Amino acid sequence: MSPPTPLPSRPSLEQLKDQAADLRRDQPDVSVAQSLYMVARAYGFESWPLLKHYVESLTSAAAHNKEITMSTPAHAARKELYTFTQQLATLMMSGVPVLEAFEICADTAVTPSFKAALLDVRSKLREGEGIATPLRSYPQYFDGMYVQLVSAGEETGTLDVMLDRIAAFIETTERFGPPNPAVFFTRQLATMLKAGLPLVNSLSIIAENTEEPNRGTPGAPRDVREALTRMIHESESVVPSMLI
Repeated sequence: MSPPTPLPSRPSLEQLKDQAADLRRDQPDVSVAQSLYMVARAYGFESWPLLKHYVESLTSAAAHNKEITMSTPAHAARKELYTFTQQLATLMMSGVPVLEAFEICADTAVTPSFKAALLDVRSKLREGEGIATPLRSYPQYFDGMYVQLVSAGEETGTLDVMLDRIAAFIETTERFGPPNPAVFFTRQLATMLKAGLPLVNSLSIIAENTEEPNRGTPGAPRDVREALTRMIHESESVVPSMLI
């Protein structure tokens, strides 16, 4: 079997669909679905939806990076973290190997220091480490909660889903601004539960990171956390489904 053809440096869905159309002209018996599948396989993807998902992630990252260059430093940092997290989630969901996914994310990163951090993490992955461990070396980008959620995703085999939920959380916080502590706590807990993390584990992660000083974000109110912790001890069946 011949090796897959490398994608163009700036692939577009229109370009790929044109290639499928060319196949149908050369082979009239080939259907639209078959031609799209053939294009995907030629580039090393298992299906057209996976290739489409991959290309869309690159297009989305490029759009967000344009916004980053026009933002204030604080806003740009959060926007770049969101772009990386969402792109990595999308690439992994598309079946792209994690080393290749990190290289793609580094290539599309805007800030030189963030690009260097991603390349360093990638080098650690090549040496056999997990993702969470090298992320801890860059607390200016990845805070304690981010790293713990990534670690939980790795342990449960749901890292792509966890990254997608983290990205959604970052986007919501960025769009609506810093909420009050109770709302922030609720969003944190909802993010973890939607990613499939058990309730006790979720509360534990929130509790640990609430104590971290100078994070610049409000933490979980102690009284709410303690109340929920008591509920867990009283009944293992207590799940705040209204948060999901």
